[in-house]
Amino acid sequence: MRLHRILKRIAFSRPQNKLPSSATDSRCLAPVVPSTQTLTTHLLAEYPMRIFLPVWLLMLSACTSNHFVNLNYGSDPAARSDQSGPRFTLGYVEDDRKEQSNIIGTIRGGYGNPLKRIQLEGSVAEQVRSFVEEALAARGLLASKESSPRPPLLNVRLNRLDSSYLVRKEAHASVSLVVMSAGKEETYLEETYTADLTRGGVGAGIFGNAEALGALANQALTEAVDEALNDPRLLTAGADALAYTAAPTGLTARLAELNKLRDEGVISQEEYEQARRAVLTSQ
Repeated sequence: MRLHRILKRIAFSRPQNKLPSSATDSRCLAPVVPSTQTLTTHLLAEYPMRIFLPVWLLMLSACTSNHFVNLNYGSDPAARSDQSGPRFTLGYVEDDRKEQSNIIGTIRGGYGNPLKRIQLEGSVAEQVRSFVEEALAARGLLASKESSPRPPLLNVRLNRLDSSYLVRKEAHASVSLVVMSAGKEETYLEETYTADLTRGGVGAGIFGNAEALGALANQALTEAVDEALNDPRLLTAGADALAYTAAPTGLTARLAELNKLRDEGVISQEEYEQARRAVLTSQ
């Protein structure tokens, strides 16, 4: 009731020098919407700080702000050492999360209401592509454009990337890798890797640190990608896919076999010519 009286007094108050000349002027009863400064001044005058501060914090908690961050690959030196084996061309990178938006984290108030949202600048798929390219390059596993034979494809699906802060900080990441041979669409590996991080903390709500929560989400993605690229099966699958791409097939394979038989003396030149004409005729 006391707060109601304060608001009512502010709403119907007017400076003395601006009162209308006529006492019956209806503008005398027109309410005035108080400014934040005016409301703060009256509240401080009427209420002690121990009452005013919770009320003011409650008013602030009704607002939701957005904080923008970028994903950056970062890992320990051991994970960045060059690995021997095949190099990969990064294929498609898809955002397969249920909610496809650039929001990756939320700081919530005491009632679970969102107060601060952590968003990526630009497309999530584009940022994850750059992230994985950095991780491949750090290991020496990123193929050059001039590679021959064509290197295997490494396709990536982002299944989950989110973080939250209510009582404690949490971040979750999940990525799936699909290794395929270039141009032949044979799959050699399809696996999912996850990371779940939890950190204790105080000061959630309006005092929650958005940058710190964004960094935790970035760390979760780093750990999931590190687990994926450090999987020994990745290099095995890449080597198999590369061998499959490099191996001759169809007409080329049969002619190569005839050349081998002739060179080893298994068949004569005449038999080679006859077999070669038969192979070409059958196409």
